[in-house]
Amino acid sequence: MKIFFLFLACINLSLNAQNVLSPADFDKGMKSQKVQVLDVRTSGEFNQSHLANAMQADWLNAQEFQERTKYLDSSLPVYVYCQAGVRSHNAAVYLRTQKHFKVVELDGGISNWISAGLPVVQISKVTQMSLDSFKNSLPKSGLCLVDFNAKWCAPCVKMKPSIDSLSQHYKQLSTVLQVDGAVQTDLCKSYQVNGFPTLIVFKNGIEVWRQQGFMSFDDLLAKLNSFK
Repeated sequence: MKIFFLFLACINLSLNAQNVLSPADFDKGMKSQKVQVLDVRTSGEFNQSHLANAMQADWLNAQEFQERTKYLDSSLPVYVYCQAGVRSHNAAVYLRTQKHFKVVELDGGISNWISAGLPVVQISKVTQMSLDSFKNSLPKSGLCLVDFNAKWCAPCVKMKPSIDSLSQHYKQLSTVLQVDGAVQTDLCKSYQVNGFPTLIVFKNGIEVWRQQGFMSFDDLLAKLNSFK
């Protein structure tokens, strides 16, 4: 019996070694296959610097974390990291037990990644679109769908193929505008956009409907059809 438990302990240690990678191996794994990269730090930490193509869900904000991670693709590995490795480990345990994802952790977090000389993305200041410029971009007649999204937002990523193909399936739609809300923060404030994705329909230049959160393609199409 003791030998059996020792055997199980060895297996567990082996699995942990495979699931927690050094920065170099973490980087290699991300580049060698299609994965989802998840930053579980706060949005403030994320905006200072993050790994390329990372999505963000704050582990310390249970509601945000659960809402955003439920749109991850369970068929793809999740490469998760935080600042030093503690939050990402707890998040990884949750994802493995609750969501049954294959989760790979970055040993030592992004701090270790930077110490290893690996690149990070830093958000540079960009010119904010004025409210007048945005309003002028809206068609004066017909329907327009505006999608306020963010590249790090998991439900936004999941919805993108639907948004991209919408104009092909719904000819009555004059145009689809996609706004990077993580960058165009002034515009988000003007329209009181507090979360992503936020979908707003304008008819003849006037807002007639909005919804925050993920929508399936069929549900979105049905909503647009209701404005005929």
